[in-house]
Amino acid sequence: MRIRPYAAADLGPLIALFRTSVRTLGRRDYILDQTLAWAPDAIDPDGWPARLAAGSTWVAASGGRAAGFISLEWDGHLDMLYVHPDFGGRGVASMLLRRLEASAKSRGLIRLFTEASITARPSSRAADSA
Repeated sequence: MRIRPYAAADLGPLIALFRTSVRTLGRRDYILDQTLAWAPDAIDPDGWPARLAAGSTWVAASGGRAAGFISLEWDGHLDMLYVHPDFGGRGVASMLLRRLEASAKSRGLIRLFTEASITARPSSRAADSA
């Protein structure tokens, strides 16, 4: 697994990864209508390049395929963190988060924050195993 900076050629694959991740993994905690509203068939590709370039975005790649991505805005906001379901449970999100934290530290950011989905919260999985 290699973590690398986002490139413009990643746009299509990352939109597809996002849609697949939300519609597959998000179904654990959200109804179908909610996941379709979150990740619709028609995602505006014009807004995504600006969003991904607004801060720092990294891609986890394996065998030439995007396994996940993470995006940090200039103010410390973790905007997006998505992993393709095929790569779930392999530490992809942890690797991406370590890369984001290193970047934030090198930029002098002392606070990171996000609005995490139910699926992304550790308590979501902990409740299943209790």
